[in-house]
Amino acid sequence: MTRSDYFSPLTFTGNRVATSTLSAPATRQATFAKLDNSMIETLSEYVAKTDCRTCDCSVGGIMMWADYFNYTYMIFRNTLFIKGVAENDLSKTAFSIPMGEMPLAESLQFIRSYCTARNILPVLSAVSESDLEKINELTPCKALPLEDWGDYIYDIERMSTFSGKKMAKKRNHLNRFNADHPDCEFVDITPDNVHLCIDMLRGLEVGIDKPLTADYEREKTFEVLENLDRYPFEGIMAIVPGKGVAAFTLGEVVGDTLMAHIEKINHEISGAGEAVSSKFCSIMRQRHPQLRFVNREEDAGDPGLRKAKLAYQPSEIIKKYNVMLL
Repeated sequence: MTRSDYFSPLTFTGNRVATSTLSAPATRQATFAKLDNSMIETLSEYVAKTDCRTCDCSVGGIMMWADYFNYTYMIFRNTLFIKGVAENDLSKTAFSIPMGEMPLAESLQFIRSYCTARNILPVLSAVSESDLEKINELTPCKALPLEDWGDYIYDIERMSTFSGKKMAKKRNHLNRFNADHPDCEFVDITPDNVHLCIDMLRGLEVGIDKPLTADYEREKTFEVLENLDRYPFEGIMAIVPGKGVAAFTLGEVVGDTLMAHIEKINHEISGAGEAVSSKFCSIMRQRHPQLRFVNREEDAGDPGLRKAKLAYQPSEIIKKYNVMLL
């Protein structure tokens, strides 16, 4: 497959960066190691330095999909490089946007040199539109839109109340839940009670028409719950007397955005999803006053997920791209 076969003709001609700051031996000797739970604390440090609102720049977005996208990592000059595969083609090597102290121009040149030494295309995957603009200012590149991998972004205040005419259906579901279950308790998820979420998840039926990634995501959810004390996550569960956990959710704060990584619902209890989502946003706004947005992540091209995410009326869908450095 040639370069032109792999990318659509969205070509940008930025200024090619200088190569003098990076030695050839440094890129030839660079080695990537497998990402595992021992890297969570380090990942948190690098994620905290970004101004990115996509789930790809979060601990959960990286760790929960590390095996699916075959993520490996290396740290060079206090900059984190992650190598894996492209989100739309698991057979193609791709890199994430580097995070850390190295200027973007130099980190891009590092990736280009690394790839040149190994005869692979220098491709970055899941690049946000704002990062694409930065890359375009620095170096020539080609970009391919990832149609099914945009992140759904919501106003956290609106998600707390479901205010407005367009949210009337969600508000009605919430009101119905509150009327039917006035004694529902919303409880923080902790290592001491997380077993309740694990038991609830085990009891959920897995639908026949599930997304292709559903089985993987389910197993990763179990892994997160079983190692909850290692993740920088906060979450709540909705407990209905006599019925147990009706829903639970877990998220991560990155800057002004709440990354809603996990939400599991007993759909036999009407309105449980709306109730736990609304309550979680309300609680997190109180705990973290800087929060302005909620990222409920991608739909991965699944029509059911797309419909569900659109029903919450996103304020923005962050477009993402594969970007090849020329």
